[in-house]
Amino acid sequence: MKGNNLHRLASCRVKIAGTGSYAPARVISSSSLAERLGSSLDWINNTLGVYERRQAAPSETTSDLAAEAARRALSEANLTTNDVDLLIVATTTPDRLAPSTATIVQHKLGGNRHYPAFDLAAACAGFIYGLAVASQFIATGMYECVLLIGSETLTRVTDWNQRDCVYFGDGAGAAVLVRARPDYGLLAIELGADGSGWDLFTVPAGGAEKPASHQTVESGEHFSRHNGSSILNFAVNAVPQAVTRVLAESGLTTADIEAVIAHQASMQTLRALADQLNIPFSRMTTIIKSFGNTGAASLPMTLDERRRGEGLNQDDFVLFMGLGAGMTWGAAVMRWEE
Repeated sequence: MKGNNLHRLASCRVKIAGTGSYAPARVISSSSLAERLGSSLDWINNTLGVYERRQAAPSETTSDLAAEAARRALSEANLTTNDVDLLIVATTTPDRLAPSTATIVQHKLGGNRHYPAFDLAAACAGFIYGLAVASQFIATGMYECVLLIGSETLTRVTDWNQRDCVYFGDGAGAAVLVRARPDYGLLAIELGADGSGWDLFTVPAGGAEKPASHQTVESGEHFSRHNGSSILNFAVNAVPQAVTRVLAESGLTTADIEAVIAHQASMQTLRALADQLNIPFSRMTTIIKSFGNTGAASLPMTLDERRRGEGLNQDDFVLFMGLGAGMTWGAAVMRWEE
């Protein structure tokens, strides 16, 4: 991993003016899954840290979840869809192969402006990738307000007869990004990818490589396949290196960090990252107990939970970090501005 993946943001910084999240009403408990699968409830609850997760109703789509989270974020920022200059949806589970889920979300939000909208595919690291993309548009002055959403219906690509189903849930989170005052906002961000890990989390069929057919459906190739132990090993190597560099670029240490907003892969992964970085686990906001791994929605949902729970104060330094399929990863530091 090369240092030139680090992006300096001194000339124009970006802040989060509002957040919102949404999770479907249906709750699936880990105890019910453990009983049906003959799996260890202790392993699910204590190693993964997942007690329950949400599942979208048959009538709910990724765009539905995204639109509701977006409405809540815009409301908190005291803005409307007519203030949005760009819409980005990070997702692994788009409504359709075409068009982009972002255009469908734009339609559902309404308004009278035809601002650009596109999807971003970086799996669970999608929100951090989206932060980097959005910040560049605002830094150049091309756009003033970017609506960034992470939304997933991962239960649609989950095989409920396999042990890995206990990891995943559905949900959406959104953030409104605008220009920050000097010395505030996003201080540094680093992205990375290593394609040699492309098959550690994958959905083999349904794309151009293996179009849908009776054979792919019968063989279960439209469900996700997941190598949890290899992903954990990858995470504790790649993510801490990125975090170390963004902290150094920002002139900070882990002792300066008030809140850690991390992808909720598993409680085991979160604890391993905290240990690796020597960050007290109490500073790491966790929502995995109630929602499981919600992919690209995980980071913005966790951020929204932190803001509505313990809260974030002016001048707090917030660390974002995550790892996704590909493999993709990222880390970012933000000085919070109210």
